[in-house]
Formats: sequence, structure tokens, C-alpha cells
Amino acid sequence: MGNKHDYLQRREIIMYEPDSFLEEHLKQIIDHFRLKNRGDFKILDWGCGRGRGVLYFLEKGYDAYGVDIDMNTIKKGSPLLREMGYDPNKRLLMPSGLKKFKDGFFHFIFSEQVFEHVENLGDVVKSQKRLMKTDGLGCHIFPAAKNIRECHVNMPLVHWLPKTRLRKLWISLMLIFSKKPEVAWPETIDTTFWQEVIVYYNYLNNKTYYRSIGELLSLFEEHNLFADYRISGVDSVRKKILPDFLVRNGFPNQQVYLTVYKK
Repeated sequence: MGNKHDYLQRREIIMYEPDSFLEEHLKQIIDHFRLKNRGDFKILDWGCGRGRGVLYFLEKGYDAYGVDIDMNTIKKGSPLLREMGYDPNKRLLMPSGLKKFKDGFFHFIFSEQVFEHVENLGDVVKSQKRLMKTDGLGCHIFPAAKNIRECHVNMPLVHWLPKTRLRKLWISLMLIFSKKPEVAWPETIDTTFWQEVIVYYNYLNNKTYYRSIGELLSLFEEHNLFADYRISGVDSVRKKILPDFLVRNGFPNQQVYLTVYKK
């Protein structure tokens, strides 16, 4: 499968399967609105990247759109959308492009591995509330805050540490023990040891924002949205042994499945 540096390919759409969490809730909200024509059902992929999810749902007959802050990444998906008969300028948008949609335009807003990258999450929640229909649904999947391993840089506990020199020191130690992304990042090729440390340090400090479940639920509550969640794979034994704040926040290696309702 490609990454954000590669152009989107048809085989990626063929191989893509939405998480069962998304599919279950999508069916639920379609049944709720009782729409006979899929083309009337409006979906927004928040943090769409190259538009793989957008194109998948377009091909399924839905009226799908995507938004992302990285225009360079969006451009990696535009040629394939155009080739398959869709206008990428209409379907893949920067945040400023969302202004064209009226309040309550979307039935379903989802994101995959996005919320941990959003610094001003309150602004995102506010925007999603405006765009979501009454009785609409939001579904968001992202790494839990207390995972042992930070999934982007493949280093244990690094995201538990404050964004200070202590974190930089820990990254250095991890590199010494060959703890790094399994696939080399373009920014780290042909760099020195310390330059590689700085790449990961800057990325974690500027591109990741891990929040506790309590913080997330409170944020949605502030905007009068009801949010519920589940943590994947939490068994009863773990619940009994581990402190509640660790279990609630995904220790040791879980994801958050967050559902948002607008009533």
C-alpha cells in the first residue's frame, strides 16, 4: 500500500476495507434517515489525505467529500479521482473549502488515525458540529493515549514524556537500540544520527497531541455533543488488574473508537 508521498493507485481502492466500526455505524445512520438513494447520503472524511476513503465511498454510490490540511498530500490523490470521473477540486478540500457547505449538510463524518494529530481539536469539534445534521453521526478511530508504543515512530513510551529535552534524550536512546519506524522516512535518509533524532523529536512535538479519554469527552460536551467510546480488546482480567486510568486510555496497545451524536 502507498503512503502520503505516493500517488494514489487503483489497487489501493480495491484493497481498502473500512474498519468494521465505521461500516456498522454507517449502516445504522443510513437506516435512521431512511434514504432510498445512496447518492443522497452525504459523507465527510476528516483528514482524508490522498482521498482513498473518499474515492471508495464515491464508488459505492455515496455523495462523499474529504478535507485535509496538507495540499501536497491531496494532490497525490487528485489524478486518480479525475481519471475515475470525479472532480478532485469539488471532492478533496482544504479546511477553508468547508465554508461552502450549509449548516447540517453531512449525515456522517468520520476520521481514521487523525485526532492524535490535531492541535486545536476544539476548532475541529466546533466545525464538525456545524456541518453535521441533527441526528447525524461522527465516528473517529485513533491511537489511545496510553499505548506503550508510539505507532508513528515505533518507540515505546516516548509520547508519555513531556515535550522537552527529556523526550529528545529518550529518542536518542531508542535509536541506539534500533527502535525507529519500520520503513525509513524520506526526511531521515542520508542524515546523521543527531539529525534523525531531531526529525522524530520535531514530528512528535509538532504533529502529535495525545489526550486522555476524559479530556476528549469533556471537549465534545462543551460543544453540546454527546460522545461515547470503546477501547478495543480490553478483557475483564486486564480491567481487574490495571488501574482504571490506564485501561480507559488504552494501555498497553489499543485504539479508541469514538462515536459522536448530534441531538
